[in-house]
Amino acid sequence: APSTFWGEGVLTQMQTGLDAETAVARVTSADAGRAQRQLAALDMAGGSGLYTGPANDDAKGGRVFPNGVVSGNMLTDTAVLDDMARAFRAAPGPLDRRLLAALAAARAAGGDFRGLMSAALLVLHPGRAPLSLRVDYHPDDPLAALAALHERATTGAYADWALQVPNPAEPQRVLD
Repeated sequence: APSTFWGEGVLTQMQTGLDAETAVARVTSADAGRAQRQLAALDMAGGSGLYTGPANDDAKGGRVFPNGVVSGNMLTDTAVLDDMARAFRAAPGPLDRRLLAALAAARAAGGDFRGLMSAALLVLHPGRAPLSLRVDYHPDDPLAALAALHERATTGAYADWALQVPNPAEPQRVLD
């Protein structure tokens, strides 16, 4: 079963100055349920941490590459991971667009053996408001719905507003 604490835990560890590899090791080693969980993290220096518990359903695993990490379980094949990493590295543009390209490549390679029901994107940057998008239990195409939600959240008036909200670099920022 997934842990709702691991994501926040690894971010907290990295905020204290730990690199992603050490932060992932700390968070995962402290959890008695780690055999059934998975965690990947990327730090601001481009370092990565990866853990895949052995009790996760096959195919499972992860790939670490310069300035990136991909992981998954319940995959049709581990080649999904290779295609994700390749798409991420080849995609132009900012991190959020490269992550969407990786998700699309994973689906095209077979993705989750149960079929795709949900899709999510989280991008944290010290000088911007968090970009946290989720589409859960979409009946047709959650990845297309996520891409559409991403477009609405990163363009137009909403994107202009998001540039003005407080962020870690400017926690006292006031809206214009």
